[in-house]
Amino acid sequence: MHLWPSWVNWKVGLKVVGLFFLFAYFWQYPPHVDIVWVIAYVGLAIGIGAVFAFIVNPILIRLMPTQDFDPKPYGDNLLAQARHRPWTAAILLTGEDGLFFVPILLLGINPVTAAAVAVAYAAIHYPEYPVKHCIVKAVLLFLIVILILQNGLGSVVVGHLILDVFGYHMWSRSLAQPVTVERD
Repeated sequence: MHLWPSWVNWKVGLKVVGLFFLFAYFWQYPPHVDIVWVIAYVGLAIGIGAVFAFIVNPILIRLMPTQDFDPKPYGDNLLAQARHRPWTAAILLTGEDGLFFVPILLLGINPVTAAAVAVAYAAIHYPEYPVKHCIVKAVLLFLIVILILQNGLGSVVVGHLILDVFGYHMWSRSLAQPVTVERD
């Protein structure tokens, strides 16, 4: 019998706890989804990702060449899990939102609580991503909390789902593209 690494078990367990938080929150406060804030979420995430990929990461690679990261094994694994059990992947994804966003909504949104949640979010991703990617995740989450979360948790959850479905789609398309080599 194959056992998952212990960190994966902990992460799944935390997402289940987050699902309970999300259900309890939506039981008390009916979900509200505003398409404008969903688009803002996706646009912010793509914008921050583009700034990192095209400006920050090339600089970091020059400064810290040992921090290079090959996302292929991790991305292939996530895509395989999502293809095998798409509903489980989607439900557990919303558990992340419940785990991090419900407590901050109950405590109050301000820069200190946003920073604390952003650091915790980045920390939970650290075993799978290098530090520089976790910092990008923390910056993105901080901005989402400050700019978007106050306009509805439902919009954040839907934006997160759309962003990850888009990411899975783009990753699967990149796997389907043949690698070409130019010859002189």
